[in-house]
Amino acid sequence: MLTEREKADSNRVMLFRILPILVCLLLPAAKSATASCVPNLTLSLPIQQELVHGLVADTPVAAFYRRCQFALAWNQGGHPTVQARTLAAQIQRAPEYGLRTADYPLPTNVTVPDQFDVEFTAAVLRFAHDLRCGRLTPARAKADIADTCTGFDLIGFVWNLACSDQPAMQIESLEPDAPGYRRTKAALQLLLQRSGVSVALLPPFSRTLAADDTPSLRTALLQRMTLELGDFAEGAAAATPSLFSVAMQTYQEQHGLATTGKLDQPTYTALSIPLSERVEQLGLTLERWRWTARSFDRPPIVVNIPEFRLRAYDDRMNIRFSMKVIVGGAYRRQTPVFENRIAAVEFRPYWNVPPSIQRNEILPAEKRSPGYLARHNFEVVRSPNGSTRIRQRPGEENALGLIKFSLPNVHNVYLHDTPKPELFERVRRDFSHGCIRIEKPDELAVWVLRDQDNWPLQRVQDAMHGNTSFSVKLSQSIPILIVYGTGFAAENGRVYFLNDLYGEDKRLIHLLQDVTDQRLAENSTLSAIFAM
Repeated sequence: MLTEREKADSNRVMLFRILPILVCLLLPAAKSATASCVPNLTLSLPIQQELVHGLVADTPVAAFYRRCQFALAWNQGGHPTVQARTLAAQIQRAPEYGLRTADYPLPTNVTVPDQFDVEFTAAVLRFAHDLRCGRLTPARAKADIADTCTGFDLIGFVWNLACSDQPAMQIESLEPDAPGYRRTKAALQLLLQRSGVSVALLPPFSRTLAADDTPSLRTALLQRMTLELGDFAEGAAAATPSLFSVAMQTYQEQHGLATTGKLDQPTYTALSIPLSERVEQLGLTLERWRWTARSFDRPPIVVNIPEFRLRAYDDRMNIRFSMKVIVGGAYRRQTPVFENRIAAVEFRPYWNVPPSIQRNEILPAEKRSPGYLARHNFEVVRSPNGSTRIRQRPGEENALGLIKFSLPNVHNVYLHDTPKPELFERVRRDFSHGCIRIEKPDELAVWVLRDQDNWPLQRVQDAMHGNTSFSVKLSQSIPILIVYGTGFAAENGRVYFLNDLYGEDKRLIHLLQDVTDQRLAENSTLSAIFAM
């Protein structure tokens, strides 16, 4: 029989063991079941001290254990919990999410509970963070996009994973729930399955090779197309030159190339790119998707720079329509990646010439050919403070065309019509000074003005070709995203791999490698606390 004092001491010990679990179960969480959680032991005192005062005291891992009173999260009876085993399997599939397994090293020594638990927590925290937020902040990638991770309780979420009866489903709930993201992720998984297939290296391109029309060359090229895109009937397309030409045109269209149906240098260059690089392209698009908002107060409009295309979405992120666009030049005046809101539609707008264009183009043109300003309908406007600026009057020759979509932003970039619609026939369309020219501005205006009073297509066109300049302010502004994605699965079911127009993919790859290198150093520091 225990004395009353012994009973009290026993109860205090049990409370001390259970308290960490109770504390963590009260953390804010998504839907999770806690029935599988049982009282665990805590980390040893020396490890607790390291997490509070040591080299890793400022890390998310240390914050996790401090908040949970140093309870072991993934170890039960000397073995990994069911949740740990499930999440380990998810993390090992990191490439299917466009992530790198090197960023999430899993512990192998289960016999040292403290080390296993801490290192496993580090891997899960990173994996959950990267699925929800991306490995980089948009700002670090020079994307003017709001950080959507603000307010995300990573520590509370991961603790609830440790107690969830569906941890795999719960962690996948962190991903964007957009059709475009899901399509691209599915395309990545299929490409990963095919990427292990060996394929003969293509010989260097030459005129002789381009003229080669033998079945053996057609078969080799088609095998490469099929591995990359997975949607060519190999036997049928290789049977005759005409069928092969159709397959080649499809391939060219999906790579943003001129659809000649012939084996030219740009097509051959695309065919020679390793599948590993195509895998990386899709992964970069998934990374950028994670930077964007998970929901919008109104259906957004999205412009993809390297695709030269605009899409308008409905409230379920399904595409309502798309059209061609012209973007900023690759070598100068690049269109920035940013988010904003369309606030108004301007009919027959004036073009207020930006100072840089005025200084570098308009004034030199007037100097070379006096009368240039008058011939092109420019006028000099004097401000109340005495300064002058140049603007172009409304009309058919106005650089903005007959309609402009205003989205006030620091980049001075907006959407507008163009007096040169013939440029939309080009495959590569990076001709602007940074603004975005629209192929069908009248149709876009009808969509943008759909909640205003009575703006059918005919009224929009009448306003564009009328004699009055005026603006229609939207009662509710519309979100617009200017994004950059070279590899993606489109709404037509096809996978596209486009040219890295601005070199943004290359730069992002380097930034992500910096993240991996930094994490490897953090792993070494974390492991070192168990060697002391």
